[in-house]
Amino acid sequence: MPLLCVIVMKMIANKKWIIVGVVVVALIVLQLVTLPSVPNSTVTVVAAEDTWGSIVSQIGGKYVNVTSVMTDPNADPHEYEASMLTARTFARSSIAIVNGAGYDDWASKLLSANPSATRSEINVAKLLKAPNGANPHFWYDPTYVELVSHAITRVLSSKFPSHESYFAANEANFLSSMKMLEGEINSLRGIFKGKSFGATEDIFVYFAHYGGLNLISPAAFMRAVAEGNDPSVASTISMESQIKAHQVSVLIFNTQTITPLTDSIKALARANSIPVVGISEIIEPVGATYQKWISNEVKAIAAAGKMG
Repeated sequence: MPLLCVIVMKMIANKKWIIVGVVVVALIVLQLVTLPSVPNSTVTVVAAEDTWGSIVSQIGGKYVNVTSVMTDPNADPHEYEASMLTARTFARSSIAIVNGAGYDDWASKLLSANPSATRSEINVAKLLKAPNGANPHFWYDPTYVELVSHAITRVLSSKFPSHESYFAANEANFLSSMKMLEGEINSLRGIFKGKSFGATEDIFVYFAHYGGLNLISPAAFMRAVAEGNDPSVASTISMESQIKAHQVSVLIFNTQTITPLTDSIKALARANSIPVVGISEIIEPVGATYQKWISNEVKAIAAAGKMG
């Protein structure tokens, strides 16, 4: 630009070029005035599940470009197979968030296959000190979710130190909405006082524990179904007996794990006038925030409790 200005000034000094010089200067000024402002830098984030993607989007705001891989509430997350596009997305990410505990091993393998000294990685299970093979449905415990939000804020602040206060403010807003959600969950205690829950798999375990709800289904049955295995005959008989004896007030099932066995358990519950409520592993509806998704499920469970 300085060289161009010198040329223009020389052209202006030569009177016969004065008109040309004026035109050129006008064009330069016009270009400077109409140049688009440079957008704020963003960091590329990939989340194996939209649960964690929703949270990092809320905290990162305008400074993150987030891609969530698993976003289909109608698909079984346990059967997900990574594509070449997914592999490239993980390889190019500046921040990667995986669930861990064996839930999304495909994601951990992609990160291992494409190491980067500049990429920050959050493995939720490792953050929570949960061993491989532990119940991986961590998002159903708000306490765990808040720990993850702290980790996300720390990582974002390390990427953009000058915007630390921005991320802190966004996290404060997120945590404020979490307090409201926690209040909704805790209100279930009053609705279900003296009542018990049944669940076709262990997706509901963290939720029940946090909410102080009495989940009585055989742990072996729930675990087997969650892992895609056939439960033992003894645990299946126990599960069915609880329903037939009306020992459970509501049956919870995973909308993304549909098998002949889970269908028969749901049918048995309905035949015994026991409300059945589905919850998912992926945010539903697509595009909703984490808080809205869980809040909708809490409302459905509360409505089922008031029926009984």
